Amino acid sequence: MKVYGQMYALRLYLDMMIHDLYGFNATTQFFAQLLSTRYSGLEHLFPPSEDDPAICEGGPSPAGITQQRGKIPTCLHVHGYAKLDMAVIGGHFEALRPETRDILFQDYVEEITAQVVGVKKMLAFFRFCFLGQEYYVTQIGDPDHSLWEHT
Repeated sequence: MKVYGQMYALRLYLDMMIHDLYGFNATTQFFAQLLSTRYSGLEHLFPPSEDDPAICEGGPSPAGITQQRGKIPTCLHVHGYAKLDMAVIGGHFEALRPETRDILFQDYVEEITAQVVGVKKMLAFFRFCFLGQEYYVTQIGDPDHSLWEHT
């Protein structure tokens, strides 16, 4: 459960960072470019599993999670934390020249993604979690809100 909450928080954070650094609706293009420039020809190092396309669907529904299919859950406090982190970290990237920023930001994205989803699931996360899915806000008392208990 904790892993899903962290993954969805990371998904929101990266979306916000890319929006801030590259512009509105740039997330899908950013990850398409990341996949084509950094992972093309290396797919064999990330063996696919049959559940990869559903990585952002929450997997099996433990503890009554009723995640809305095709949408990414979030909540107000997770959004607030992501916004604060974006303001602090984003400022460092914004201060760099674009060509330097692009390389270092891609490195940063890969590093924090590996810490949250693990190296083996990075390619699936990049490929399937940034396809323009919408967000929905969980509320205290909702079964889905338990995703945020330990994030």
